[in-house]
Amino acid sequence: MKLNLKNKLLIGAVCALFTFVSPVASLEWGGILKNDTQGLLPAFKNFSLSQSDSLFMWLSAPLGESGLYFSGEGMYKFTFTTADNNFSQLADVDLLKISGDYQTAKGIFSIAAGRYMMSDSTAVIFAQNFDGVSVKYAGNRFAVSGFGGYTGLLNSLNVTMINKDGIAFGPESKIYSLSNGFVPAGVSFELPSLFTNQSLSIQTLAFIDIGEEKYNRFYGTLLLSGPITNSFLYNFATSFGTNDFSSLMNYSALNFYLYPNDFLSISFGAEYASGKNGPFSPFLGVTSRSIVNSLTAPQTTGAIVPNVVCSCVFDKMYFGITGKFLMAVPEDKVETKGVEADFSFIYAVFTDLQIGFDLTSYFDISKNNEDNLTATLRAAISF
Repeated sequence: MKLNLKNKLLIGAVCALFTFVSPVASLEWGGILKNDTQGLLPAFKNFSLSQSDSLFMWLSAPLGESGLYFSGEGMYKFTFTTADNNFSQLADVDLLKISGDYQTAKGIFSIAAGRYMMSDSTAVIFAQNFDGVSVKYAGNRFAVSGFGGYTGLLNSLNVTMINKDGIAFGPESKIYSLSNGFVPAGVSFELPSLFTNQSLSIQTLAFIDIGEEKYNRFYGTLLLSGPITNSFLYNFATSFGTNDFSSLMNYSALNFYLYPNDFLSISFGAEYASGKNGPFSPFLGVTSRSIVNSLTAPQTTGAIVPNVVCSCVFDKMYFGITGKFLMAVPEDKVETKGVEADFSFIYAVFTDLQIGFDLTSYFDISKNNEDNLTATLRAAISF
């Protein structure tokens, strides 16, 4: 693989940071080996297999007496699929961050810089790694935060963003392909105890597209959450976005969370992503997100999706069941599309060994041949 200037600069920065922290006596490191064997049955026919194995390595260390900490994670993954006899590889640096928290007279000031995970208030518009800086001040009565960065050095094989037509930007190589260049920036203001332990936050976001499309995106989000009773909570989020300030799109979600005992949790609610509905234009985020796991895995746009999730933890075992009902609203007419049912199981055999099983199914009731079924066996060992 021929490295361009951006890749060389990225690798150089990684090596420099690893050299800086390597002499630190309190350096901690570890790794995880993962094996995933997946059976795929698209449209309930043409069965195929996908086999992938991954290695994750991580390390962390304090940087002297500065109060700052360095953390890093790298990964390598190879996958073979029988459907097309294709062998693919992926190498990435998932985490490369310096961060610190500082106590002040009336709150805590936090700062982070490097490559790390960033999510907006809805976790739908932008939820992925980025290269940048974030700061936050959290006091007793309010919190304010901001971030800014760049996405053009990310590996598009590992982080997928979508263009103005809602289609994922395609990678250009098989191991490390530079992603589309956005400059994301955001500011948030939160009142953690507005009244009776209810939390209110407001967030503004801007994504400047410096790639070929020059399709900028701007959002404003309102989030309200809190307890209804000691074991019953809610979360409501609504976000309005625009590209040219002449049209408006909307994403809204309302979810309830019930915790009847120590081992059982139940959540239910619904999400709405606008299509061409009345005053709204089709919703478009930045990070690729499939609203259901149908055959074509549509993006989060023009849809209403009620959902329910039930999860249980017994000793070393975890069980999870998810149900979704997809109703498409591309324009003003509501169209019933299909039902998704998912099951997941995880068992901690030992402290360092986990095995699991996932079953994802989508049943198309609109006769568009969108049926889909996948079953995955997982194993992971940490060291």
